[in-house]
Amino acid sequence: MRIVNCVNHPWHQWLDETKWGRHVDTVEALGIKVIGGCHTPSITGSMVAEAFKLIRQVPAAASWEVPNQAVLEAWWEAGVAVVNGTPVDPATTLSCPLEPSP
Repeated sequence: MRIVNCVNHPWHQWLDETKWGRHVDTVEALGIKVIGGCHTPSITGSMVAEAFKLIRQVPAAASWEVPNQAVLEAWWEAGVAVVNGTPVDPATTLSCPLEPSP
């Protein structure tokens, strides 16, 4: 989820973490049981709490870095490896960290 937010929503870097947290608190307090999305399976059960936990971290997420030539070549090499039947760890080809910077 974090990578989607840092790729598709570069504005997250300007969020006020305190105001964002209060807004997330307000929405979470509604007692939502199911979260539906256009490009994701429905989020239900204990995963609803996990989704709120993750969405709270959006303001601190690293911003997307435009891929440079080295990243594009890593993507190409990973694609060739997959076609040749070699397993590839997707995290090794990302220019946007999956975890926020400390």
